[in-house]
Amino acid sequence: RNLWVVEVATAVGVIAGIVPTTNPTSTAIFKALIAVKGKNAIVISPHPRARRAIGETVEVLRRAIERAGGPPDLVCSLR
Repeated sequence: RNLWVVEVATAVGVIAGIVPTTNPTSTAIFKALIAVKGKNAIVISPHPRARRAIGETVEVLRRAIERAGGPPDLVCSLR
């Protein structure tokens, strides 16, 4: 008899994402994609030296989410 166990991710709410100076844009995109894929919102806290790059990245993500029909506030950034 074969038994299968299937785990389904459940939303946890709002996730805080800390983004360092190294690779700020790719890290922000990766964390945002993982959060939204798991049905969570994310607030990204940028490193002070990468604040502008991360802010622009978050704006691109927000526009893409809105174009896809989702709420753009799923991804936010502290400024």
